[in-house]
Amino acid sequence: MSELVTRLRPTMAFVLAMLAPAACMARDSDGAGQEERPAAQAPDPPPQRPERGERTPVAPAEMFGQWRLAELTGVPPAEAPGLHVLIGEHRIEARSQCIPFAFTLALENGAATVSEQPWGAPVCARGRTPVEAAFPAVMTAARRIERRPGGRLAFVGARGEAVFERPQAPVANPFAEVPGPVPWLMWGEWRVEAIDGAPLPAGQPIRLLFYAREIEARSGCVAMGWSYGQDGANLTVGRESWPHPVCERSRSPAERALEAIMAGEVRIGRASPNERLLVGGQGTLLLRR
Repeated sequence: MSELVTRLRPTMAFVLAMLAPAACMARDSDGAGQEERPAAQAPDPPPQRPERGERTPVAPAEMFGQWRLAELTGVPPAEAPGLHVLIGEHRIEARSQCIPFAFTLALENGAATVSEQPWGAPVCARGRTPVEAAFPAVMTAARRIERRPGGRLAFVGARGEAVFERPQAPVANPFAEVPGPVPWLMWGEWRVEAIDGAPLPAGQPIRLLFYAREIEARSGCVAMGWSYGQDGANLTVGRESWPHPVCERSRSPAERALEAIMAGEVRIGRASPNERLLVGGQGTLLLRR
């Protein structure tokens, strides 16, 4: 037996040598015995598209002007009388027929602080509607202001949202007075159409907000403010210092003329629903809604 094994040993060695590469190939095909390779990394996900109607912060210059309340905590208000709002650099004033609202506005590092201001003597005999009652609480709880689709603006806070939109047409009767507003009513947003009969240069608009007792103007990065009193068609205007300079350039001729006219006694010389001619000691201003 040992002699047989001795004779077969070279043959067995030859057979084993021939079978070894086949065994290696079989192991490679199964993945066994392969050197471990690092797993392929998944490609970076594609950039996320902003959702439709993405809520983004809004610049102060975009807020300036006249708005109307479109939704309060997700509910549209009644069409009439409508709640109209003026938003300026540091002040918000709103009217819902004979119900007035006033707030200060402070913006810092994207955060908003809205504080209600006392109005003084009551000006309305009726009670408040649910929207009018909830409006101040929603506004003073707002901590940020966001841009919304369709050019809307939202004050957002713990008590919900107040969403505003631009009026589709000039608002000639913001207080919903019957049969109509007094001809010298100034409350609202106006643009300077002409100074001393000369139209303003193209691309250089000047817009004014007439609050109940204050006036605010914006011309590009230039901001101006006044206090005023009104007795019928007569205005007594006083220049107010602006707390935060926003412009380094010098004033344009139109801006200097506006400052000169809006000083002291100013008279409403002509009035139509969407137009006022202001006559001051230093010239005239034609305003249009």
